[in-house]
Amino acid sequence: MGHDGYRVKVVRQQSLRERNGGNVKLNMDGCWYESNGRGGLFRDQNGEWIMGYYGRKDFSSSLEAELWSIFKGLEIVLERKLKNVKIKSDSLTVVNLINEGNPTFHPQSVVINDAHQLMARTDTPIGPIYRSGR
Repeated sequence: MGHDGYRVKVVRQQSLRERNGGNVKLNMDGCWYESNGRGGLFRDQNGEWIMGYYGRKDFSSSLEAELWSIFKGLEIVLERKLKNVKIKSDSLTVVNLINEGNPTFHPQSVVINDAHQLMARTDTPIGPIYRSGR
């Protein structure tokens, strides 16, 4: 477990490198579990699992957990030098906060700004998950 309370589970590195030639999606749908868990899943262009991560920390809301999960996902993208990654979240609020950046008076402004900067640095777009029937 890392110093920030996250565990990262990865498939063979060779397999990760081979799969990274295509598009990779980081999915945040349902990243908050019972107020103290958060994480995300990296999948390839065929929807197959590449790696996942999770961590434990007390959060006051699903919004806070989602913001921290995206931030950690972006750190993993940077650390592992992943390319062609797209982040998808089921929270339009989170997507808008990170895409716009600089919410000076928001209680989560630090993690929002840090995620916004990492998003730009890694060239990793963040968008909403669209569900059929909505």
